[in-house]
Amino acid sequence: MEWLVIIGQLVLSLGLAVLVGSFIVLAVPESKRPSLTIPPLVIAGSVIGVLVGTFIPVLQITFALMPRLSFTSALEMVLLSYRTGLAWSFTLLSSVFLLVLYALFGHRKERRYHVGYLALTVVMIGTIAWASHASSVALLRGFLGDFLHLLAAAVWVGVVFVIAWFSKDTSHWTEWLKWFSPVAFLSFVTLGISGLLLMDLMVPNYVAGLRTAYGQGLLIKHLLMIPLIFYIVVNSFFMKRWMEARNVNPIPWVRAESLILFAIFLATAYFSHQAPPN
Repeated sequence: MEWLVIIGQLVLSLGLAVLVGSFIVLAVPESKRPSLTIPPLVIAGSVIGVLVGTFIPVLQITFALMPRLSFTSALEMVLLSYRTGLAWSFTLLSSVFLLVLYALFGHRKERRYHVGYLALTVVMIGTIAWASHASSVALLRGFLGDFLHLLAAAVWVGVVFVIAWFSKDTSHWTEWLKWFSPVAFLSFVTLGISGLLLMDLMVPNYVAGLRTAYGQGLLIKHLLMIPLIFYIVVNSFFMKRWMEARNVNPIPWVRAESLILFAIFLATAYFSHQAPPN
């Protein structure tokens, strides 16, 4: 069950990132981003990934209750009485609504449709944050910290993933960097502030927390930020000059950044299901 929980958390994080990144990029005028095509199956698969990733904790609690209840009774209790189950029910409603709207209007390119899809995805992020570990420790602070952390990560990582793996060329690359660099910086700052807020709730003593699996996973996540910062600096400040002077293809560099972000998601998935030091 442990590896299933880790995989579920990873799929959940990637699904949210792809959805947020896709809808942001598609809402931007074509003159301010590279040409790209995002297959509808990627959107549908990401929604299903979010649903599956959020359902695994529901299943985990259900199995824990089964020694004294039948599976259906335990599942019903979790869905109707536990915050994790209630949050999944709201996520299910938002996901179905999103899939139906996308199936009906996914071919429309008007900005308002993509903004609507993005709003539904943000609602899903809110329900996930409401059911998080941090919210159970301190409802308002925990929810706010986890919501901002998830949203900032989805914006930054999602746009990088979409541009890295779905761009067809490097047209309008400079125009994309002009608006994305400040967005990425704002996301980075938000991640830092919300991360400190969450650490204050979950890991009051960072050094002492290193004795636990949760603290060790958190350390790995922080160490991965070192090579990530290198690629951020290159892609944000030097790539334009290299493209003009040396005709460098920027896509492999952005893909390298996306792979480090994937590794950070994997480390987060590993330690997030562990018991926090507090």
